[in-house]
Amino acid sequence: MLARSAAHVSKGANFDANHVALLRLRPGLLRYTPERAQAFHREVVRRLQALPGVHSVSLAKGLGAVWLGCCDFRVALPGRQPDRPEDALRIAGHWIAPHYFETLKIPLIAGRDFNDRDRTGSALVAIVNETLARKLWPDGSPLGRLLIIDKRQYTIAGVAKDARLRNALEGPLPFLYLPYWQDGRQIDSRMCIRVAGDPAAMLPLIRREIAAVDSSVPISEDMPMTRQVEGVYMPVRLSSTVLTCAGAVALFLSAIGLYGVLAFAVNRRTREIGIRMALGALPADVLKLVLSQGIRLAAAGTALGLIMAATLTRLLASWLYGIPPHARLHTCLGRCHYSLSLFSPVIFRRGGQLELTRWSPCGMSSCCGNHIRNLS
Repeated sequence: MLARSAAHVSKGANFDANHVALLRLRPGLLRYTPERAQAFHREVVRRLQALPGVHSVSLAKGLGAVWLGCCDFRVALPGRQPDRPEDALRIAGHWIAPHYFETLKIPLIAGRDFNDRDRTGSALVAIVNETLARKLWPDGSPLGRLLIIDKRQYTIAGVAKDARLRNALEGPLPFLYLPYWQDGRQIDSRMCIRVAGDPAAMLPLIRREIAAVDSSVPISEDMPMTRQVEGVYMPVRLSSTVLTCAGAVALFLSAIGLYGVLAFAVNRRTREIGIRMALGALPADVLKLVLSQGIRLAAAGTALGLIMAATLTRLLASWLYGIPPHARLHTCLGRCHYSLSLFSPVIFRRGGQLELTRWSPCGMSSCCGNHIRNLS
């Protein structure tokens, strides 16, 4: 499950991190005014969109990662504002520019994206994700509805798919997006550029185009988006690798131990089996005796392993991304079914003679069957 979780993190949740280059622009360090910073960003976007191999360009507020939230907003429906500000509903969100959803390939399921008309002085609009839409307007579409965000009234212009990765302990995360150009205070930014080829190979060309606008503006954290996602969720990937290797070693040691236990048990019971056969026991009776004891041990071990697996799964829940509870239960049951089918001997009749045919870790099944046939 940890391997599946790591794969889900790399893939993303309703966004595509492949072929996306990221970087951070910090004109605020040069004491840019908001007006000068916005003019600088518009020119950078225009030049990057004209580059060969660039599919789309967008940017977001300079705080936080471009694909994560930058801040929390106080949210309320009109006429339902709480008396105290601390009682207000707080929702994570981000300030984003047009083409953000196109660049990260986040599906819009209703309404429209932000555009260049959503600027300072225009009607305030917002986009909510589907979880927030269901939370605030469970009875219908949120499009055109009003929402109070930090004491300002916004109109809902669109609904996007949930794009936040969440672990097994977290429920669906409400999220909202506000237009970058409607906030006249924006200075620093984080850019995302979707390219046709390798984003790492495109970064020098992107930096050169930005320097052509103003070479003194600091550029930092330039990297492919996949590398940043992997860095944020490095504990998940590291734990997946460590526990997978530990599990492989444990399986190998268990196979060796099982070999020794089975070999010792069969050698110790050879005389007993011979006496039973001499006293008239049929080969089928001896096989049933041996197999019933083995199956009881396997069933007890499986039950204990299932309980421990369910317990450990809960302990690892904070590292499991994109794996719902029913999938975790199915995974535990599937592993137990696989173990039983692999290690449990199966008896069938071939040519009028009973024999063990299912493979066992040490080949004891066939050895035991041959010994019984020889004694008979």
